[in-house]
Amino acid sequence: MVTTIEQRLSASHAASYNAFALRIWSRFAEAVVAAVDEAGSRLRDVDRVRCYSSLQGWWRRSEHRNPSGVMVKAPAEDAITHALVVELERLRNDSRKGDPLFDLNIAFVEQQPRRNQKRIGPDALTTDIRAFVPDVRGLDMRIEAKVLRHRSDLIAEYLGPRGMLRFADDDNPYADTPVGAMLAYVVAPIDPDFTEALVTDLSRTDQALLIDRLTIGETLLPACDLVRADGRVTVLHMSQIHETSPSSWLPS
Repeated sequence: MVTTIEQRLSASHAASYNAFALRIWSRFAEAVVAAVDEAGSRLRDVDRVRCYSSLQGWWRRSEHRNPSGVMVKAPAEDAITHALVVELERLRNDSRKGDPLFDLNIAFVEQQPRRNQKRIGPDALTTDIRAFVPDVRGLDMRIEAKVLRHRSDLIAEYLGPRGMLRFADDDNPYADTPVGAMLAYVVAPIDPDFTEALVTDLSRTDQALLIDRLTIGETLLPACDLVRADGRVTVLHMSQIHETSPSSWLPS
C-alpha cells in the first residue's frame, strides 16, 4: 500500500493533532527528507568524501570483514552524521525564498538531548540528528542513524533496542512528536536490497504497526508506527550509501 505522508499522519494522529497541524507536519517532514537526501548525495562526491575521510576520526578504529570476505575500514557513525549535518547546514545557508528550508526556517544539529527523559547532564540520552524550527517549538523531528555493514545489522542494530525501538521507549522516548526517522548508512550491499530487507524485517517486528510505503515529495519511503505509553510516532525509514576502504561496492 502506498499513501502520502499527509494521509498517513491523518490516519495515525488525528486524535492528537488537528488537520492544519498535520498539514504543516507533512510539509516539514517532506522538507527534512528531501534535505537529508540531498546532503547524502553530496557525501557521494569523491572530492568531498576525500576531504572528510582524511580527517582524524572518520574511520572506525577496527576493521571488519565485508560480505565478500574482504577486510575493510568503515566510516564511524558519528563521523558520517557530523559530515551530514555540515552539509545540511550548508543547504540551509544556501536556501532562498520558495525553498522549504528557508520558508520554514529549518535548522539541523547533531547529538541533542532527548526532550523528555529521566536523565540529565552527563547521563542524558541524545539523538543523532535534530531537525527543528527554532521559532516553533513543536516542529522537532529526531533522526536515529545506524551503520549497516551486514544484513544481520538490520535486525540486531537498526531495528533493535539501540535503534528503532528507542522511539518506543516509555521512560526516555527518542521523540515526543508525531514523526521521527531512522537513517541507515549502508556501507556494503545487502541482499535483498535495503528496502526489501527492511520491509521483510519490519513485518517480523511485533512493535511495528501500520507498515507501508509513503510518497514524500518524489521519494518512496517505508514507514511504520510505534506506540509508547504516552503517544504514538510514525517512523520514516531513509537510507544512504557510503564507502568503505577498500570499497565494498565493487566486485571482489
